[in-house]
Amino acid sequence: MNVIMNPKIIFTVLGVLNLVHGLMFFFGGEAMYREAAPDITEGTLSLITTEMEITAGFNFWLGIVLIFCCQLQFPAAKNVLIGTGIGMLVIVPVAIKHMSAYEGYPELQPPAFMIIILALLALWPLYAGIKGSSAESD
Repeated sequence: MNVIMNPKIIFTVLGVLNLVHGLMFFFGGEAMYREAAPDITEGTLSLITTEMEITAGFNFWLGIVLIFCCQLQFPAAKNVLIGTGIGMLVIVPVAIKHMSAYEGYPELQPPAFMIIILALLALWPLYAGIKGSSAESD
């Protein structure tokens, strides 16, 4: 079996990445904004922190769902893989938009290599879902 096409590996890697990303948002978001914008007001920081905690919650939710999908085999895994890939591809233009946003705050801009990594991570489950078969998930 091709390891790269194994749904268990894909779901585990993407699930763990989402959990780590959620932890970074939940525990590191306030510090990131304090460092990037030292003149930020407490009210604004409180609002941003709340938004980041909500975002972290969605990362936790998605990470847990993906980890629980590890036991799915083809053909059941196919739709989840394709849906995950499409969902992640939707994030790529948002990240590209943020590359030019936050003028004066480069710490808040995603670097280009991160967008390439995100696009590759999005194409991975999409490719596996389209090209994979029940024979490859055994």
